[in-house]
Amino acid sequence: LISDGVVIESNKSGNFWITPSSDQGMSEYTVRVSNAFGTVTSDSVKVTLEVSNPEISKQPRNIKLVQGEPLTLGISASGGALKYQWYKGATPISGATASAYTVASTVASDAGDYFVVVSNDKGVVTSKPIKVSFGVRVAAEVDGVNLVLRFNRGDRQAQWKLQKSSDLLIWQDVRNLTEEDFETLNQPLGITSEFFRVIER
Repeated sequence: LISDGVVIESNKSGNFWITPSSDQGMSEYTVRVSNAFGTVTSDSVKVTLEVSNPEISKQPRNIKLVQGEPLTLGISASGGALKYQWYKGATPISGATASAYTVASTVASDAGDYFVVVSNDKGVVTSKPIKVSFGVRVAAEVDGVNLVLRFNRGDRQAQWKLQKSSDLLIWQDVRNLTEEDFETLNQPLGITSEFFRVIER
């Protein structure tokens, strides 16, 4: 099987299956058949990929991570011959023209609202907004009568506090977190089951 003068597949059955790419336009194909007595080439066949209105089949979700971690925003879309442009706020992101947008190591300015515009010759569709924010990752273990908490907040310079709850509905402030707390915090365990969380203050 030959496409635009280039052999793309060769077999002995005479049957060929082609999976066109989403950005493929019209292509011409011919088949060259040969044996010990000679070679013959078929007439060309033109294959055109029809595009439809772009549709986003998988919307992105809000993301919360620790500053310094990688960020990846992505969507799934259909329609053929698709073009992408990612935005932060109302500003297009230079070079962000693929179905996914990635930041290898996030900094404070990467927090904000994002969306992507998907288009082709048939139309334009915009994704739902994606909120990217930074938080604290907490690791917990029990050491005797203490709950040992270790925090990872990345490089984010913010003020945090520890809260507890017995029902996940009503939260009570336990303490404001200091620089020393972020090394290791020992929190005495109560006699009843309690839940802990860290929030910005």
